[in-house]
Amino acid sequence: MNTQGEKGEISEELREVIRYLNDGTVSGAYSRELDTAVVAVKSNEERRLEYMTLAMHDMEIREEAREEGIEIGIEKGTENAMVSNLRTVMEKMKFSAETAMDFLNIPAEDQPRYAFLLKEE
Repeated sequence: MNTQGEKGEISEELREVIRYLNDGTVSGAYSRELDTAVVAVKSNEERRLEYMTLAMHDMEIREEAREEGIEIGIEKGTENAMVSNLRTVMEKMKFSAETAMDFLNIPAEDQPRYAFLLKEE
């Protein structure tokens, strides 16, 4: 939902909530009730601590996911480069896939994966 949009018809209650979410304006009974609940939660130290702990946990999860994504991207890039190098060595030196993998010092345990990748493309 875009709270800044103006397209379509919405109820006055929803308009009131959107106004409150956008800038904290209390403009009626519904937003007053919402504001009272927000103030109560913010003033409750235990709830604040729970929220902060949850927010910190969410940040850690996002950071771990970002790092994992970077790691996967690096691994995939390295793998793609190696496949490209294998193809070049096979073409230029007229080597078989196995000989090219040995020539490029690809560990024996990784060779089946690269053989598969060579056939895939």
